[in-house]
Amino acid sequence: MSDKTGIEWCDSTATPVIGCWPVSPGCANCWARNDTPARVLRAGKWPGHPEPFETWTKDGPRYRVKGFADALRRMNARPWAGDNCGKATAEPEHEKALPPCGCGVDAGYHRRRVFIGDSCDLFDPAWPAEWLAETLWQMSLAPDVVQILCTKRPELFDERMLAALNSTGGKWGTKACDFIHGWKCGAQVPQNVCVLASVENQEMAELRIPALLRIPARWHGLSLEPLLGEIDLELQHGCRGCNHPGNILVHWNEHGRCSRCDGTGHEPSGIDWLILGCESLQGKAGRFAEGYAAAADSLVRQGQAAGVAVFHKQMPVGGLVSGDPQEWPETLRVREWPEGME
Repeated sequence: MSDKTGIEWCDSTATPVIGCWPVSPGCANCWARNDTPARVLRAGKWPGHPEPFETWTKDGPRYRVKGFADALRRMNARPWAGDNCGKATAEPEHEKALPPCGCGVDAGYHRRRVFIGDSCDLFDPAWPAEWLAETLWQMSLAPDVVQILCTKRPELFDERMLAALNSTGGKWGTKACDFIHGWKCGAQVPQNVCVLASVENQEMAELRIPALLRIPARWHGLSLEPLLGEIDLELQHGCRGCNHPGNILVHWNEHGRCSRCDGTGHEPSGIDWLILGCESLQGKAGRFAEGYAAAADSLVRQGQAAGVAVFHKQMPVGGLVSGDPQEWPETLRVREWPEGME
């Protein structure tokens, strides 16, 4: 949980829970499982929790992080991020109205991008439903930052959202129920939330992408990290309303329906973002190192041909993992965000 992070495609991280469980090949060397919070808990050295606590088990337990709500509230109060032009910053009361630069010049500022749940999966069924409900409620109170979720369980969205809705018991007033219900049914989609599905190979692409596109969202994306094989994104996606077939890179609306049957006339919104990266084993290139460059190049070309934003994070160079675009082939030197998130 940090206002600043080394994850290149976001500015900040905020996690409500620590813990998860492997569900596919990409989980084998999960960085979050071996990241500092999980290791400290496992060693029994977490402040206020002196007993060893293993959070990477199938059915739980998970560790609920104190301070998530405060951290997200703090980030929402300072919703701008980017390079500072060196001029004086704006007064606090103006920070939401203007980039925090007193000169009035756009100095590369953008809405703060917050990775929600970098040490967990929000749709993990081992979470108590009330934890998810409170997490969603706290997210609703931070509308001024871009919130990015990443899941390996997109097929559980409806089930987990219903469980969260049923668990509220009137807590936080009717607004919490309205937010969760409105998002679940697509009637009121949060306009600051991006949902990513983690996809490492063709099998997971064909399993998870159709489920992802049935989640109502402002932006849908794929976290292709670690990339463990070639992936063809020319998948067919049926409309949620009439099952009219279409390619996943041909955009659909935010409710997963085609413009023919939704009656809104909105420009469809399907896959909006591809994030690519190789597997890293403490800085050394992991699985699929030899085939990575060609597979990544193919995905970049597929995304660019469809007008989808592509962010290439890292790749193998000489047996090590390089995050420096200057060390990559020119075609892979691409770091983009979807429209509205730049």
